Amino acid sequence: EITQLPSVTYIGAAGGNWSNSNNWVGGALPTGNNVATVIINAGSTVVYDSALVGQVGSTIQNNGTLAFTSPNNFNLSSVISGAGTIAQSGAGTLVISGNNANFAGQLTIQSGSSVYLGSNNALGLNSATGQATTRVISNGGSLGLIDGVTLPSLSVAGSSAGAIGSV
Repeated sequence: EITQLPSVTYIGAAGGNWSNSNNWVGGALPTGNNVATVIINAGSTVVYDSALVGQVGSTIQNNGTLAFTSPNNFNLSSVISGAGTIAQSGAGTLVISGNNANFAGQLTIQSGSSVYLGSNNALGLNSATGQATTRVISNGGSLGLIDGVTLPSLSVAGSSAGAIGSV
């Protein structure tokens, strides 16, 4: 029987892999549902090596950078909060499908990379204004919506390689 930890904080070097237990306080590698909240502090960058980690049931308090570099497609269904960055630079398609109403950071999409938004609040939500709170910065990447998703608003900076549309 595994007792769920209330939280675990990333302490590894910038660009370290999520799957390395040495990168987490106490060696508590967040996998499955063994941790309630994963904390990525400002100034920290963790590579979510999804092929090794798989889905994590934890909420992710991201005030640093959560980087996706995999050639494999991945659905990030965890709930994200904080003012950090989700960075997609991998060849695989990243789908962000959590209800991230408390995420107020940014999403960066590099050239040759694709991100699809799989929930209405994938880019956060300001409850006072009804506007999305996450800024999208594209450096030649593609952004799309999963069929049926309606965003409250969208702000994109940079060049986009593809039209914004649904699949």
